[in-house]
Amino acid sequence: MQAVPSPNPALSETPSREDARTKILEATHQLVGDHGFDATSIREIAKASGTNPALIYYYFGSKEGLFGELANLNADRCAEVLRDAATLEGTTRERVGHFLTNWMLVVGQRATSYGPWFRQTLHSPGEPGDMLRSRVAGNIRLLANILEDGMRRKDLREIVGDPMPIAAGIMLSVAGLAMELILKQDQSGVDLTTAQNRKAFIDRMLDVWFSGLEAR
Repeated sequence: MQAVPSPNPALSETPSREDARTKILEATHQLVGDHGFDATSIREIAKASGTNPALIYYYFGSKEGLFGELANLNADRCAEVLRDAATLEGTTRERVGHFLTNWMLVVGQRATSYGPWFRQTLHSPGEPGDMLRSRVAGNIRLLANILEDGMRRKDLREIVGDPMPIAAGIMLSVAGLAMELILKQDQSGVDLTTAQNRKAFIDRMLDVWFSGLEAR
């Protein structure tokens, strides 16, 4: 009688692959934000996610693979919102406003802030930090492309040189602050906890940035 192969022991403790992956990624997000890349171990991630180290290695291959997938996942979310904004009918200001509004919605859905994880990973040496830095630069380029299209359509004045520095300024000053949405007002100085406040903040920042950019 042919033997029935036993199930992979790494998978035996989890009822759902996607559920387990989500728990692992969420635990990694929290722990890296609290302690940084180097100080976060696979064993700690397994404990926090209610899984086991074997399962993490099975799904992600290595600690670097796990951190890299998380970096790509978060960067992909931002890129998706930027690409959607680029296809919007309207002015460049409206496209950038669409990106900022919807990015705030994305980060606001998290139980924990993007900010600590982002800062820790962005400043980490090695593969995960390099990957995130590359992806952030790519997303800033997507925003710069929106500005360049605005120049071609003549609703923005011609920018001397590469628009990347302007796109980086918008991304870091507005989208970066959005990653701190769960901070209390007395910690950040900005109350972004309501839709009305977020809209007012975005409108004000767009006024600041586009007062010198829009064609007259």
